[in-house]
Amino acid sequence: MNAKLLIRKILWTLGIDLMRFRHPFHPVWQRRQMLAKQGVTLVLDVGANAGDFAVSMREEIGFRGRMISFEPLNDVHQQLQQLTARDANWTALNLALGDTDGESEINVSANSVSSSLLDMLPAHADAAPTSIYSGRQKITVRRLDSLRTEHCRPDDVIYLKLDTQGYEAQVLAGAAETLAQVAVLQVELSMVPLYAGAPVATEMITKLQQMGFTLALLEPVFRDKTTHALLQIDGVFLRS
Repeated sequence: MNAKLLIRKILWTLGIDLMRFRHPFHPVWQRRQMLAKQGVTLVLDVGANAGDFAVSMREEIGFRGRMISFEPLNDVHQQLQQLTARDANWTALNLALGDTDGESEINVSANSVSSSLLDMLPAHADAAPTSIYSGRQKITVRRLDSLRTEHCRPDDVIYLKLDTQGYEAQVLAGAAETLAQVAVLQVELSMVPLYAGAPVATEMITKLQQMGFTLALLEPVFRDKTTHALLQIDGVFLRS
């Protein structure tokens, strides 16, 4: 066994992998190249939760432009604000996005990250018992197009990230005008039905292709810990 493989095996036991950062298949390197090539000036972080994606955009990807995070849960939004208070180019809005402007109720999951406006299906609950709904909360829902003139400049090149637990199609329906400025689109895709009425990955990929976006990158997100089956992935699309 060579020294490199021995070191990797030791690191694997600690949950760490060692690989060349500039490798063309490294997701961080790929995202950096995408943002630079597309000239992204604004990141819209829809379904921000506690801000992990936005922090990654700053610390791993190195994006220094404007970011707007959308998080409907009140307590999680308060946590998010503690981060945005230290970053003049990062704003957190206490909103959900959808295809209408109004009020609604969101199902709140015990782990917060799986909260959704849709009902959770058994495949999700069985794979992650901590995701089971524990209550409901009244929230404000807005169309992205209703917010565009207030938060997006006419010359902005947008990276739009959607992680709304099955509600991505509704967000897209409310963003028809804004999508004209979107150069990079990141969407959470379900390999099997996880939320009632939500499209699965193949349906969403077809829909996005029809809207003028080409799949460029796939990353695993959520697996069944018992069967190890892949349940959710992130798809990153570029405007065709």
